[in-house]
Amino acid sequence: MASTQGTLEPLHSASASAFEHLAGAMQIVSEACPARASVRQVLAFSIIVYANAMGRQITLSQVREIAGEGLGQSIERTIQLFFAPTKQVPDALGWIEQEVDEDDRRRKYLKLTARGRKIANEMTKALTTLH
Repeated sequence: MASTQGTLEPLHSASASAFEHLAGAMQIVSEACPARASVRQVLAFSIIVYANAMGRQITLSQVREIAGEGLGQSIERTIQLFFAPTKQVPDALGWIEQEVDEDDRRRKYLKLTARGRKIANEMTKALTTLH
């Protein structure tokens, strides 16, 4: 992309390594997800993985807050891909489940399932190791 002076901005040498790692993680996701999966869905999953890895509980509304406009208007539909399969979403992945807050039954936390942790660990490995 050209800058305002008409010259190309050089890429930093770290870009090659960073994008190699990103490509590896995206390859894992693309192989594990149905073809219809979007970048927004991967963003939502990544936010949930981060919260779970940090030992924090996270709700759907908190995912929406963190992502901002990146998730669009219908986060509920966006995230359905990662819950257990249903009649409406038969190709759902079963990577996330909801846990009801014991003190406030209206609040539901998003937690990784064993399958979700496996994918998250594979993505982490791709992001942190050279190929």
